[in-house]
Amino acid sequence: MTDFSTGSEVARTLRNDFSGQADTVIQAGSLTGTINLQAPRKPGFPRPRQLPSSVPSFVNRKLDLHRLDAALEQSLRAPGSENSAIVISALSGPAGVGKTALAVYWAHRARHRFPDGDLFVNLRGYDAGLPVSPQQVLESFLRALDVPAPRIPANVDEQAALYRSLVLEALAPGEAVALLEEILGQDRVEADPNGARALAEQCSYLPLALRIVADKATAEPGMTLRELAAQLAAHRRRLDGFTVDDDLSEMRAVFSWSYQALSTETARVFRLLGAHTAPDIGTHAVAALAQISVAEARKSLGALADIHLLTRAETDRFRIHDLLRAYAIERFEHEESEAQRLAASRRLLDWFFAAAYESYRTILPQGRLFAQVEFGRDVTTLPVFADQASAVKWCESQHANLMDAINTAEDLGFDDLLWKIAVSCMAFLERLSYRTDWIVSHEKAAAATTRLHDRAAQGFVLMLLGDAYWFCGRLEDALSTYLSSAAASRDAHDRWTEGFALRGSGLVQEDRGNFAEATSFFEDALRVFRSIGETRGEAMSLLSIGNGLSGLGRLDEALSMYGEALEVCRRITNPWIPGMVSYRIGLVHAAQNQHLQAVEDFKPAIEIFKELKDQRHLSLALRDIGSSYLATDQLAEARSSWQLAHELLTTLDDPEAEHLAAKIASLPSQALARSEQDE
Repeated sequence: MTDFSTGSEVARTLRNDFSGQADTVIQAGSLTGTINLQAPRKPGFPRPRQLPSSVPSFVNRKLDLHRLDAALEQSLRAPGSENSAIVISALSGPAGVGKTALAVYWAHRARHRFPDGDLFVNLRGYDAGLPVSPQQVLESFLRALDVPAPRIPANVDEQAALYRSLVLEALAPGEAVALLEEILGQDRVEADPNGARALAEQCSYLPLALRIVADKATAEPGMTLRELAAQLAAHRRRLDGFTVDDDLSEMRAVFSWSYQALSTETARVFRLLGAHTAPDIGTHAVAALAQISVAEARKSLGALADIHLLTRAETDRFRIHDLLRAYAIERFEHEESEAQRLAASRRLLDWFFAAAYESYRTILPQGRLFAQVEFGRDVTTLPVFADQASAVKWCESQHANLMDAINTAEDLGFDDLLWKIAVSCMAFLERLSYRTDWIVSHEKAAAATTRLHDRAAQGFVLMLLGDAYWFCGRLEDALSTYLSSAAASRDAHDRWTEGFALRGSGLVQEDRGNFAEATSFFEDALRVFRSIGETRGEAMSLLSIGNGLSGLGRLDEALSMYGEALEVCRRITNPWIPGMVSYRIGLVHAAQNQHLQAVEDFKPAIEIFKELKDQRHLSLALRDIGSSYLATDQLAEARSSWQLAHELLTTLDDPEAEHLAAKIASLPSQALARSEQDE
């Protein structure tokens, strides 16, 4: 690869009792597939109460119960707790330890604190069948919340959005008036209690609408609450002819009332947010979207946050509620022409490309510069990265936005931006092992380059897609993709990409155990790189040839080739390659039973991988130095190294973690005792 680049258990005894009258009753010990419990909800139909029966005999776990109680109480005592999210608690432990029993027992104890109901699902983490998918869970919850089947979206993200909208539950009338009193003050509400009740009714008792209207009331201190309620009612009547039966039907009047009171520029900023479908957005991106200065964007976004049309997530970052986003999209489509909408979307996507490209250049300074970015805007709107860590942190914070930008570019047919955004994200996705996003984004990018008939871009994207397949162990896909990349690159006379595609093909053959074929590919790549003076590629090919020779059992020749690679490394400033060479030399010495020497070889590799935060190769080097420690009877050191490797591999969701856990368990007991003494 080129560096271009609660599950739950079912209680043994279940009792499901339903007394009284019922249209539909379903009783089952376990359910497979989508959980579909749906019946017409009558007025006064009980809220969902899905907890299974509590465990009849429950002992111990007093400390765990106390910690769960404390987490709930802390959340309820927090400022603004009447609208805050309850702390989510996760229970972890091996199968059979009693996680589900504890969760259900505590939930029954705390059930009175959740009068709106409870939802429960068995994710079947330990069943023989397939685990329940997020989509199945959401479908079952939406049905339990009385959403008609035809209105349940097919897309899991849309299902999640609808679920979040439903649990923005309406308050009771008294609670709604109490919320107005908290915001407006007791004196104003007590001076006009009927007006407060009327205003709450006009807001359909929804907290979001109540906060928006309360801000309107604060801005109009001379108006009584009754007058405000009448004004809102009149505004609602004017919209009645345009109201449709959708999720906005109850909120549209409130949103429109606030929207029409905005300044011209702030209203434009709000509706332009309809071009952005991800959950949040930053000030600098909005400046590019609206073609205004950062200061102007900050002013408009602040004004929107002040009246609760946005929520300030941090200093220069804002979130928008699902229903408000839907309203912004509605305004965007009604008030901006198609040409204006496309231009706005293009500006926003272009900003995400330029920002992501800056992160790519920072995270992967040795990577190939694949685009000349010409800024048709104020460059101060772009983020500035002091180092790799800051670039990775920005990418992590913008992860959802970047993936959304790729999808939006695909939807709008902006193929030139699609592949560039995807490739700009590659360094970040690889660094933090976002395997699925890496593959999906580059598959979309490859399709875009095909539509563009751009063979150079196609070869480049296919080479990176081959890396992604190889990284995920999809060897057949990786090999065919690398070979397609090499062919496209030859057509485009792009020998750089051709060389790395050839080396990638060799990596696949090496993983298959076809070391002769692998070495042949590596030697072809070496010739290409030497012909164009690509020193880094030359060093990597020498490293790979050494690996191939090692696989063939030609260990002395492999060591010689690694030595050549280290000589070439002196001419480049890439620490990863000498780190990898040291690691491979250690493997050869270990294979020759020179384990003391192997330990010394592994140590500099470990330090380099630590410094580069290369978790994948660090875990492998720690694993292998542990084996050499064990071979030299350094049991405590072996256990310590394996434990660190196990933690890393678990974080990376690598199946090797399970094998390593077995090795740790098999160590003689004296290793554990000695390790604890050292600590």
